[in-house]
Amino acid sequence: MAIISGTSGFNIPANSANAAQVNAKSTRKKANTEKSVSAASTDKASITGTRAAAIKSVAAASMSGAEEVPGLFKLLKKDDKVFFSIKADQLNKPFFFSANISKSIGEKRLVGSELGSSQLAEFRRIGDQVQLVAIHTENFAEPGTPQAKFVSEDYADSLIASAPANTSKDDDGEVLVDASTLLFTDIPGYQNRLHRAYGTSFNLDTKNTHFTQVDNSERQTSFGVQAHYQAPSNPALVRNLPSTTPVGASVLTEFRYNFLKLPDTPMAPRLADDRIGHFVTTRKDYTGDVGDGKVRYVNRWRLEKKDPDAPMSEPVKPITYWIASDVPEKYRESVKAGIEEWNKAFAAIGFKNAIEVKQQSATDTFDTLDASHASVNWYTAADVGSAVGPSHVDPRSGEILDADIRMADVFGRSAQKLFTDLPTSTKKTEEGDGHDHAHSHGDHACDYLAHAGNEQFFAGSLLEARGDGEGAQKLANAYIKDVVMHEVGHTLGLRHNFRGSTVFTPEQLQDAEFTKENGLGSTVMDYHPFNLAGAGEKQGEFVMSTLGAYDYLAIKYAYEQLDNKTEQTSLSDIAVQTTTNPLLAYESDEAADASDPGVNRFDLGSDPLAFAEKQVKLGRELWDRAQTQTLADGESYQQLTSSFSSGLNKVAGAARFMARYIGGVTVRRDRAGTGNPVHEPVPAEKQREALKLITETMFQADSFQFQPDFVSRLAKDRFETWGDQNIHVGQSVLRVQSNALESLLDPDVAQRLIDNPEKVAEGTPTFKLSELYETVQNTIWSELGAKADISQARRDLQREYLEGVSPLLASDSRAPGEARSLMRYLTTQLKKQIDTSLDGEMSLERRAHLDDCSQTLARALKREV
Repeated sequence: MAIISGTSGFNIPANSANAAQVNAKSTRKKANTEKSVSAASTDKASITGTRAAAIKSVAAASMSGAEEVPGLFKLLKKDDKVFFSIKADQLNKPFFFSANISKSIGEKRLVGSELGSSQLAEFRRIGDQVQLVAIHTENFAEPGTPQAKFVSEDYADSLIASAPANTSKDDDGEVLVDASTLLFTDIPGYQNRLHRAYGTSFNLDTKNTHFTQVDNSERQTSFGVQAHYQAPSNPALVRNLPSTTPVGASVLTEFRYNFLKLPDTPMAPRLADDRIGHFVTTRKDYTGDVGDGKVRYVNRWRLEKKDPDAPMSEPVKPITYWIASDVPEKYRESVKAGIEEWNKAFAAIGFKNAIEVKQQSATDTFDTLDASHASVNWYTAADVGSAVGPSHVDPRSGEILDADIRMADVFGRSAQKLFTDLPTSTKKTEEGDGHDHAHSHGDHACDYLAHAGNEQFFAGSLLEARGDGEGAQKLANAYIKDVVMHEVGHTLGLRHNFRGSTVFTPEQLQDAEFTKENGLGSTVMDYHPFNLAGAGEKQGEFVMSTLGAYDYLAIKYAYEQLDNKTEQTSLSDIAVQTTTNPLLAYESDEAADASDPGVNRFDLGSDPLAFAEKQVKLGRELWDRAQTQTLADGESYQQLTSSFSSGLNKVAGAARFMARYIGGVTVRRDRAGTGNPVHEPVPAEKQREALKLITETMFQADSFQFQPDFVSRLAKDRFETWGDQNIHVGQSVLRVQSNALESLLDPDVAQRLIDNPEKVAEGTPTFKLSELYETVQNTIWSELGAKADISQARRDLQREYLEGVSPLLASDSRAPGEARSLMRYLTTQLKKQIDTSLDGEMSLERRAHLDDCSQTLARALKREV
């Protein structure tokens, strides 16, 4: 195997599959190193007499009698002082640096157990300063080429922190650096996060910042730092303050700074393939001028067989996960089972016990947020609940170096609190991450548990309403294993696969023996709802209890030991299966909120439209049972409120699934040779079926009906609610209807309906935009033709319709011209109907409503801006 020398001694093995993947910036690095060494030599030579003696005396006086702590970087400790003792040959030598958050505030996504930023970094001495520098690694070129020179000139490194350089008392070439000067700075950027969260500019108070823990080993030097952030004392400069700290203006948080030795030899990278889902490390090679130069490496752990020739072998070093001591004891077995389930996929490619699980005990003093312990941690927060599976990688090769799964305590109590406190929180409830964060895939994380908590609460409420309290109690541990499997998958390098939930029929899903063997879908990397049986149906497994077929394939692609000469061919043979075998189909986040109705979060079964219809029935079943439920004397009415809100969320999510069919386009990751179109419009009849379901579910006069004695008993938490105590059922329902209407009137939907005939053969039936607009308008305004009275709920919906269509009529609308002309014609006809309906006897409410709507339409139709 050839060795290609890279930057600062980086060596990446080259083979036929990745010969172009040169980790190189050595021209720049060599120049920087030479500059630094030269500068250091010049500075040392220039420091004479009093100045040199002063520097020596500062170090000697302050650290005389200090304890030496050997490790990656030797440390000198005395009282509350800690100094790095950096050898000359450790300057300009890269290591891995990460800044994690061990403790935080517990609201606004400022939580503990959080992986922060990470970089390749190095210490550089520049005159009297030692700099901690983050090294640019994304862009590179082959050493010695002109490209390497201009890359080094155009892509800068970054300064993380710096501190004065002191020579050691023995003047042996080592440099002493005050660790507090270096690390008592805002390296994690927490001031900006606090400002974004509260609008108030907090300042780091270094006088009240201190080390909480210092750990040193041959492989890692790690510091725990408690940092104090202080809000301004001037009230005019304060907008909001944390609600979870005893004093809102004072925040004590804790960071974990890690200096980790890099592998002596970088792992051989494995090229990614867009037909199968892995997180990737992207670099750009400027050496050649063919293509865009980008190379994408699969993020994966270094896993090698002890016996490369054996069909089954233990690894040289297993992937080890620690269950943190903060994980509640009653959940630890479920967490362990969720981690170890992945050993099945590794066994299928010849690894025995590839993953091992260890429990952190009271005598294990390490912080799981250091860079040496992959872990599962528990946390709680006042306003969020999520599970995330982020990881840190070596940017030279995509090797995963650290991963820390963070799971919120949202099971049971917290999930119930979510619905009790937010009874009208229905707007885009299950719309996934879009991601605001925590679902940021650039950080290899996801928000599974935030949505899963909603699912768990609905399932538990429905089972209890059915009288199956024992079934409801079993859900938590089963779901923990499911969520842990999902998050461990992320930390093994796997992305979401939102096609995985649509591979099995409803009959297969009701067969518990089938799903124990095959799962509820093809992958645990989907977001699965609870597999709830409808009335009269056989109940199968509630959650994913094992890996799916796609999970085995994705692990095989990333981790199978392959011959260098045939690696690329073997990888292509694995990836093509996702386009030829429907059981292995793949699609991820970028399509989950787009046009494909088969790519959703929290759908289940081979017919997502039928699933959506079933969800509406389940939501209404919960309402029906709640409306006839007899509470025990003294029991709180908040339970009814939770059932109302949970059911409404379920119906809202179902409407979203239905709306995806209108203008829907199936999108595939196929390449030439499969014979499949990349973009295939949903058949016209399926779109009509979906529209019929939406109008019946959302826009009929009897779509939402609740008994008065039920509505009058809906209650908020009186300890935490001020002001109006009413639950405004009509407004909650209207928000759900508004979301559905907004989806149907989306200009992007209109454009797809206009474009779709271009993608099918001449004569193929198509669903037209005019049919969509006309059906929706006629349904919402059905009372006009019959001269029937118009209820309050219908009047609200009709006003919402006018608010939704008015922007489409404006000349500056982003809607296609065809959509504007159709909507202008239909609303002109609607105004005529309304004006005609104003004749004759009617209630004052109806007359006022119709007159107002007529005037609103008149203004909208005249709008030309």
